[in-house]
Amino acid sequence: MILVQLYFVQSLDDIFNPFLTLFQREELVHTLLLRFLKTSVIEQNTGKGLLSVDFSKTENQLPLARIEAGGPTRSIAFKKMEAEQQKTAVLHMRSFYQTTAKYLLNNLPLGGGDGITV
Repeated sequence: MILVQLYFVQSLDDIFNPFLTLFQREELVHTLLLRFLKTSVIEQNTGKGLLSVDFSKTENQLPLARIEAGGPTRSIAFKKMEAEQQKTAVLHMRSFYQTTAKYLLNNLPLGGGDGITV
């Protein structure tokens, strides 16, 4: 009986895996964007709607002090740096986020497509 149940559950992979994979892709992009963009800018966008987000515009971005750098980065590493070094580091983080977001939007099949060109 257990073998039958296992095969049945395995057969469901074909049904659910495409949906779960799509959800994870969109969730990945949203999570990344929330680390450096204002929530109000991206909260209404999913799938291909993420293409309408201009993450290079300063007015869409979080202030440097609110860009997600990770707890240990701010609480430990930044304490050992001068203010100008901290600013430079956060600017590099923002650049990383922008580059990564552009890559993901160009290469992940969001919203059912085979890849989106920005």
